[in-house]
This record gives sequence, C-alpha cells and structure tokens, in this order.
Amino acid sequence: MLQRSYQLSDRQWLYMTVSRAGGATVPTVYRYYLTGHLLGTDDEIIQQLSAGQPVIEGTGSVSEARVDKNGDIDMTYSGKILSLNGSFTDVRLKIKQ
Repeated sequence: MLQRSYQLSDRQWLYMTVSRAGGATVPTVYRYYLTGHLLGTDDEIIQQLSAGQPVIEGTGSVSEARVDKNGDIDMTYSGKILSLNGSFTDVRLKIKQ
C-alpha cells in the first residue's frame, strides 16, 4: 500500500510503501524508493515501484529527506534496516545498540 510520497526536488521523489502482510507476529515493513515523479492511481504507482528496488527496506521511518545544494540526497532514518539497495558513493550511518 502506498503510504506517502514526498517531492525532494524538481526531478527527485521519495515514495514510501507499507506491507502488513505478515500478520500479528511479523512486523510492519516500510519500503522507501527514490525515483522521478510517478503518475497514476496508488495501485499503478505501487506497480511501477515494484519494478525496481527500494533504497531502504525496514521497520523504521524517515524523519527527514532533502536534496542538498550539490544534488546529494540527505535522509534521516531511524529503526531496523532489513536491506539497503543501490549504488552509493557515501552512506552515513549512526549505529545505536
């Protein structure tokens, strides 16, 4: 299910989907996708997103996302990360135990 979409710049959008398919014993999983603007119904947008990979998949949330003056994407995520996908030149993580 498409939960939210955020316009980060003229060409960059952050889309968030949620999966609660596991029932009571499996945590809710959120997927965050970075892509251009997608058109269509929520179901059509989810279909377009599912053709790619989410940048972050996990049980946490993004509290801030923006494109900086160099065109780099700054995201603040907190929570458990299940997967991190993409080609990155620099990823900053703060590990809390």
